[in-house]
Amino acid sequence: MKSIKKIIITLLISTVGAGAVFSQSGLTETAPALSSQIFSRINFNPAGMGNTEKINLFSLNRLQWLGFEGHPTSCVLNLHYFNESIKSGFGGAFSYDAIDSYKAINAKFAYSYNLDINPNSLLSLGVSAGINQLASDHSNDIYDITTDFIPDTSSITPDFNFGVEYSYKDLLIGAAINHIGQMKKPNSTNLQVQSYYAYARYLYSINKEWDIAPSFMYANISQLNVMNLSAVAYYNNSYFDGEYYWAGLGYRFGSALSFMVGMEWDFLRIAYTYELPMGDSMNLSANTHELMLSFIIPVKADPAKAAAKGKKRRR
Repeated sequence: MKSIKKIIITLLISTVGAGAVFSQSGLTETAPALSSQIFSRINFNPAGMGNTEKINLFSLNRLQWLGFEGHPTSCVLNLHYFNESIKSGFGGAFSYDAIDSYKAINAKFAYSYNLDINPNSLLSLGVSAGINQLASDHSNDIYDITTDFIPDTSSITPDFNFGVEYSYKDLLIGAAINHIGQMKKPNSTNLQVQSYYAYARYLYSINKEWDIAPSFMYANISQLNVMNLSAVAYYNNSYFDGEYYWAGLGYRFGSALSFMVGMEWDFLRIAYTYELPMGDSMNLSANTHELMLSFIIPVKADPAKAAAKGKKRRR
């Protein structure tokens, strides 16, 4: 019989069913559950590289349920660049998830190709390939005479993903399949299996200074469905070109309410999110935090070319 500590952790995570998703013998990436993930998407949708000739470096760190022993931690690191001359995007994504003695690492390279349907419409197709590593380290576990020894484990499997994004004026929609071909085996609790994502975002301009962007995200992972609704208000400081501030609210169905603030200045984008548990997770610690940091590094381009594609740019 596994230790009471392991059983309690498993039951809590399974009951909550959102945030970082874990199980007794495996865990899965937190891509759709992170509140700030809509800002950078290539770790779960390789088509989400945009169409501006800039180098984008994005990091997102999440500390969930602080105060709870063995609490989940997550990290996402994305890097991508789009080349207009060949209408292609290139990038890489790395994610790390841990809870108690269990850890998951995903690393992959991504490629996307853009199709200019018309001056206002853009279709992107993307693929990515890499590896998944699942591991457990029980060297610090405490056992008594009623518990069985739990051996350390480690496994590495190939990872293949496909995604599509479509934008029309200020509307962006996307869908992706991750871990293609990794079907759940009988009696296995490993959630690194074929999963499906879909999302939509609309950027509505109120006036020259204010925009509002409602968004929806959905993920199906094994038998788990995760849905997120959010709305972010952007303020464009007209006195300083390229300076934005934003604040937003998010709701993960049956699980959590999140509050986000952030700013973008020149090449730097930073945001903080605080998550308040709801539903079954209200009995856990309310201390869940996310910190997003990204750098946008311009690449010298033809000004006329940049102006021609301005209508199709995505924030």
